[in-house]
Amino acid sequence: PTWQEQSATDNQLQQIGELVQSLTVSRISHSDMKATNFIVNDQALFVIDYDGCRQHHNQHRLNKALTKDWQRFRANWPDNTSLQRQLDSYLP
Repeated sequence: PTWQEQSATDNQLQQIGELVQSLTVSRISHSDMKATNFIVNDQALFVIDYDGCRQHHNQHRLNKALTKDWQRFRANWPDNTSLQRQLDSYLP
């Protein structure tokens, strides 16, 4: 199932938080954060489609790219859905 069809488990939300932290520390933006680029199950979160990924050396450009990534990620769900509210507590 996709996240568009279900709410996230606590484990999945924790993994999203870890993904946010990993991308930020590694200074990497994904550039295509649509829901279909995430495969989820009860155990793991998998991110796919890395062709647009970029490592940033400039902090301003990194912040701008990550903001765009998370805005795109949030846009996968209609405003004020249960899952979007859950994700908002884990995304910058």
